[in-house]
Amino acid sequence: MAIEFKDLPDIDDAEFQSYIKRPLSASEELKPVPQQNGDKVSDDGGPESTDKRKRPTYASFGDSGTTASVNGYGKIMRLSRYVGGENNPSKMLGLEFSQGNEPYLVELRAEEFQHELPSPFSGFGLHIMDIDSLQSEVPKLEFLNDRWPQLTYSVRGFNVRVRLFCQRGTVIQQFAATNTLASATDLPIILAVDFLMHDLNYMDLTYKIGYEGVEYEHGPHGHGIIALGRSTEKENEEGTSEQVGALVGLFRNGESEKLLLSGVEDHWDQTAVKLEYSLQEAETLELTAAFRLQYLKSSSVWKDFILPISDVDVSEIIQEPVLALDRWPFLRDDLSWHLRRNLEHVLSVCSIPLKRAVLERRQFGDNNASNVPIEQGKDDYRVTPIALTCGDFGDHRVSVPGSFFAFKYLLSMYKQLGNGLEEDRPAQSLRSRIRDTCKGHLQWVSELNHDEAFASNFWIDGKIVEKTGYTEIPSDSPENMPIHILKATEYLTEFKELKELVFVSEWLPSLVKSWIKCLIKTKNHLATTWRHFHDGPDIATYRLSDHVWIWRALQSVEQLITNVEAMNRSSSQASLDKLLRLRLYLYNKRDRGDGAGLRLEFTAEELRKQILRRFTIENDISKKRMLCVTRSARETRFLFHSRDTVLYYGIEWGFFRDDSQPVSELWKLLAQSQPLHDEGNDEAQWNNPLRYALAILMGAEDHQFDRNYSASEMASHAKRVLLDSTSENGLFPGQIDETTKEPALFDDELFRDFYFHSGFEIPYVLLQAELKRRRWVELKGDYQDGERQRLDIEGEIKASEQGKETKRSEATRQPKHQPRRRPSITQMSPILSMPDRFQSRFEPIESRDFRSLKRRIPYGKFVDLSNIVEMPEEWLYDYPSFLNFEPPKDESAATILKQADGIIAKCIEEKICQEDTGEVSIGDLLGESVIPMESFMIDVPKGKKQRKREVPEPSPISFKGLRYQVLWGTLQTKRTAKDAKKRLVYLGPGDCRVAALCYLASPEVERDHLSQFFDRHATVREFIIDDTTVASNSWETELHFTFYQLVKGQSTERNFSPVRAVESKMCSALEEGSLISEAAMGFRIVGDFFDRYWTCHIIENFSKREDDESITQDHWQQRKVLELILFGRISSRVRQSADDIIGAIEKGAAKKKDVGEKHPFGSLRFEDRSIESLQEILQILVVLKNNFASFLEIIDLWEHRESTLGQERPRWTRNDEQKYRRSIKRRSALQERCVRDLKNQEARIEFLITLVTSAQEAIRSARSLREAENIRLFTYVTVFFLPVGLSSSLFGMGQIPDRNVIVTMVITAVIALFITALVLFGTLNSKVAARIAKAWQHFQDKRSKKKSEPKLVAVRHRPSKETEGYQLPAEADLETGRRLSLA
Repeated sequence: MAIEFKDLPDIDDAEFQSYIKRPLSASEELKPVPQQNGDKVSDDGGPESTDKRKRPTYASFGDSGTTASVNGYGKIMRLSRYVGGENNPSKMLGLEFSQGNEPYLVELRAEEFQHELPSPFSGFGLHIMDIDSLQSEVPKLEFLNDRWPQLTYSVRGFNVRVRLFCQRGTVIQQFAATNTLASATDLPIILAVDFLMHDLNYMDLTYKIGYEGVEYEHGPHGHGIIALGRSTEKENEEGTSEQVGALVGLFRNGESEKLLLSGVEDHWDQTAVKLEYSLQEAETLELTAAFRLQYLKSSSVWKDFILPISDVDVSEIIQEPVLALDRWPFLRDDLSWHLRRNLEHVLSVCSIPLKRAVLERRQFGDNNASNVPIEQGKDDYRVTPIALTCGDFGDHRVSVPGSFFAFKYLLSMYKQLGNGLEEDRPAQSLRSRIRDTCKGHLQWVSELNHDEAFASNFWIDGKIVEKTGYTEIPSDSPENMPIHILKATEYLTEFKELKELVFVSEWLPSLVKSWIKCLIKTKNHLATTWRHFHDGPDIATYRLSDHVWIWRALQSVEQLITNVEAMNRSSSQASLDKLLRLRLYLYNKRDRGDGAGLRLEFTAEELRKQILRRFTIENDISKKRMLCVTRSARETRFLFHSRDTVLYYGIEWGFFRDDSQPVSELWKLLAQSQPLHDEGNDEAQWNNPLRYALAILMGAEDHQFDRNYSASEMASHAKRVLLDSTSENGLFPGQIDETTKEPALFDDELFRDFYFHSGFEIPYVLLQAELKRRRWVELKGDYQDGERQRLDIEGEIKASEQGKETKRSEATRQPKHQPRRRPSITQMSPILSMPDRFQSRFEPIESRDFRSLKRRIPYGKFVDLSNIVEMPEEWLYDYPSFLNFEPPKDESAATILKQADGIIAKCIEEKICQEDTGEVSIGDLLGESVIPMESFMIDVPKGKKQRKREVPEPSPISFKGLRYQVLWGTLQTKRTAKDAKKRLVYLGPGDCRVAALCYLASPEVERDHLSQFFDRHATVREFIIDDTTVASNSWETELHFTFYQLVKGQSTERNFSPVRAVESKMCSALEEGSLISEAAMGFRIVGDFFDRYWTCHIIENFSKREDDESITQDHWQQRKVLELILFGRISSRVRQSADDIIGAIEKGAAKKKDVGEKHPFGSLRFEDRSIESLQEILQILVVLKNNFASFLEIIDLWEHRESTLGQERPRWTRNDEQKYRRSIKRRSALQERCVRDLKNQEARIEFLITLVTSAQEAIRSARSLREAENIRLFTYVTVFFLPVGLSSSLFGMGQIPDRNVIVTMVITAVIALFITALVLFGTLNSKVAARIAKAWQHFQDKRSKKKSEPKLVAVRHRPSKETEGYQLPAEADLETGRRLSLA
């Protein structure tokens, strides 16, 4: 970008000279405030804390939205500035040295920052060139007025002092070097300007600024350097280009130095300006470098491109009055210095005003004046919002819990600075800054989207951070919105003026209303509890700490309204009406039950009791009832985590107050159980500093945390570890090394928020612990003095009473018959004197869950206890995901459909091809067509029990003939347990568009499962699953089966696209016009483990029959009954379809039988069928056989599915067993009968296969016999041609033979004819062959007998002719049959 300096005057012009020359007060001495170590308390005789803090660290400082961090040599590592605008999501620009990582590389960026701290070459700004020869001493870090860093070190005979300030968006680096050598020495100075600019967007990498490098331009008349990010150029509304840039200026002795571009060169891999100076003995060189980050226009007045010397003048900062050290509270040890440093860190670095403000400075001592930052408008003045962030090192990330403890810390310090310091001007100035910051932050809270105040991730301007997947960020939490409310109520506790109440009442009611709506929406459906959001959607986890936050916020709101009502009774204030109208949303006993969903049904006190009861459970190890800190369906936790510090704040708030002995004992047992845990309480392994803060809180209550330390010893040790873990900057790290207790970085970007949150809460804990210690010391002193006075007074009174006792009149004596004294609460209620484990059994009915008592208690009815599955503590489990789910709107529905796969994606692709566009909207998908197939939906509401009349049966909503838009409108309605706790959706054959609508109407966790349901229906032949998961409160059942049915006539064309395209085939072997077609049925039921809520999808693609069983029969709303109904429909349909096919086969066989002829196998005859017809029938029967085998396997799995679930069987109460067992037994009996029929049909199929196979063999045998007869006849015919052929060969010679030859030929022919006849006779007559074979065998036997028994004579036995006539044909037939079968 070519820069044009408009209206640039000459260098000698007076106006220009006023920008580059002005006397400065930089040489004035500003004494740093030393760290106060007090008595230098040591840690068990170890090294002193000041020595432990000698470690590489950073120092952050800032003012009015501009912040910076420097390393140990005063080099600026990072500069951040709030700029607002719409072009950068974070609204913050960053300037740092070029080796820095992008903000979205959270963990690497922090590691590199820490790694570069000891290096003098990291960062930008002034430093000595040959600083690598630094002496062994580590640079010393101090703070001026607890706010501005000052670093001192020595190098090559020069004492160097670097001071850093910030004002008017400009970061100022004052560099002073003094020559300590005895002669003049050259001093080479480097001004490093190697920059990297970027938006502090830690969620995405696309907003990097200057990724093409930084270009440098000289300032007006060579004064200063202008650095521009090359990739940031854009045009503004005025048509001129605008870029992110940095202005650099160098000043010496009150004058601006020229920095020409020719002096910019690479040095040590840095872009730098080299400066040469020579110093005489004891001479001091003072240089001031200034840096400002801002947007620059290509064409603007010259004043926008130069840093005026007035912005670099820090004389006002130096002359600011400072609160004297002896006036500060907490001078007991170095805790005072840590508290002061953290106070200034929050005020100057972490507090970012979001808009330019006009500051009206308050005159010291004038309490009526105000210096609250305000935005000046046309008609009014509005407080400027101030965001409380994690500071410069955290890239100004907003941590909601961290901001609360920063806010509370500011209020606590404000109160302490007012104790005895009302006339101290510096103290009141500091209090004004605190008050302005707190009020500005409340303005920031007021501008949040109150409907999204549960969120944990905000940009600095209050916008929600969208999750992109690049950076891990924490989940939303139920404690976030109460935290924002508590900020307002705590602020009003400290600032009680009417104007402050009016300020809060303008926006707090809206926030509280949104919070109440969220409480009602997210509340557990059976108990007054709220799940913790961090643990994902599968397992519902409930934390006691979350509920303490909720209770405290509700209590504060109730107390605030009560106070305002009391104020209004004395003097009405119309400006507070908004706040008073909040009473309509709180619990009101008179209007209980009205306005459901808009008003809380409990007070803060009732909520406290419910929370304590829900989190009271018996410890399985100690066998004692006590409070727990976390409950879920999977586990219960009793061990304190670091975030459970709020439980000890709850003691101060009155959550565990001793109004009832059981509550205090339950809390006491929980605290006493902490050192008994095997893991987590070994202090030697702690790496979380907040755990040490928790130990301090426990020690203040005399609760032991670690078994190796007493409570007081652990508190002292924890405090020492925390103070020693800090560096010279006085800030507390969010993580420490478990072995060395040295500060460490977070090891995962997801823990970044907790890292900085710990840094805010620890100083608050230390402050509260010190205040409590002081109160205890004061009370102890008052008690000792009061006890002595009490004993003296009691002695005097006792002596006086003894003298007056004898003079007491009769009238003053007690009557003989005294009235009966009213028994105490303990005497009246045996509960309070019972052991804890028995008290819950005798609690008053009002305090127990009304669901634990039933209106009728069954008696005298037989109940099979083996079927009973009881599940206690139902409140721990979540609602199913389909309840309270709002289906997407039309705009987002198309985006969701793009993510689908399988059959639904195929439907979308077909629609895209039809529309000939690259995408399809939900309107294009639905169109104006109507639903052609039968489909309906039934919603079962959560009705009340009717004593005198039956509950009306819910009526189905039929969609056949209606437009798809009607179905989508019905499914888009938010489903609640009150209106549709159970839903049955019948899809008929299953249209692809209807399937897509069901997919959209399902919650995100169910969409993939429903998509697979339709895919299985479209592709698989059989499938079954029945699975339960107790922890996630889910019960899933799905079944698919494909079978075959007989269809008469041609198949009709469907005018819709079914999910499954069934195949059909014409079968000529059956009745004319008959088809064998596929049929598919399936259903899916998903619900909760307690069988209270479910959703059922049914899809059936087959030809309907008039006798088909209805789905909505008696007790179909009970899931187990519905499952039996649906499975019975499939079994019945399979049986009927097979019966039709078998009947058609048998009917065709019976029609062909001969009248009056009896068949050994009955009336079925297949022998007269063609071989092709029999083959087709055989194929049908084999397919039916295999289909039956598959279905019988499905039946076996179905019948044994509950036994496979083991201990995770769904809930089945005694009431369910009594109410539905009869219906279940009846359905089971019908199912058993159907199974028997199926097995009988399977036997019939086997029998028919045998008949068809026998008929095929008979036909083949008959065909083989006919072929053999034909061959024999052919042989007879060929005999006639043999002599003729012989004669033809003889007469075919060349000449006529003589007489002798002819005679010889005749003789030869006669002999050949005789031999041929003889052979032919023997071949054709099987008896001859058999006799010859038998004679030969007899001859062989005779010879063998002669050899073995020479003295015996074998007698030959001739078989009779009858025997020969019976056996030979049989053998011949057998041989013939064998040959035919082989052929």
